[in-house]
Amino acid sequence: MKCTSCQIPFTYNRAVVDPSTGDVLGCLCTHCIDDYFGRALAAYVGGGSTCVRCDRLGDVALPEWRCTSVEDEDCVVVTGVDASVSPRTPHLCESHLGDLRGEGTARDRAVPSRARR
Repeated sequence: MKCTSCQIPFTYNRAVVDPSTGDVLGCLCTHCIDDYFGRALAAYVGGGSTCVRCDRLGDVALPEWRCTSVEDEDCVVVTGVDASVSPRTPHLCESHLGDLRGEGTARDRAVPSRARR
């Protein structure tokens, strides 16, 4: 799977999930998360489903990927991944997801997020 933002097949630690269906729409690599959110996402304590960048309703959730694995004598085998959405999961609105994907216009990025509703 490729990162939703940079399109590089990379190690990723967050899924992009439709919170109404639970469908995984993509993923985000650690580099793009750090570039876009800085330390804000790591410090997010959650509550509700509003966008972490503004106060609009979040259209996608960004849960952490949780791997389940089995260890044997020689290696660790990943048996599955979980990207469950909880009340503490960060969300993004469609506009900020577009910014993260590089779809926002220069005008959109120049206007403070509080003014773009």
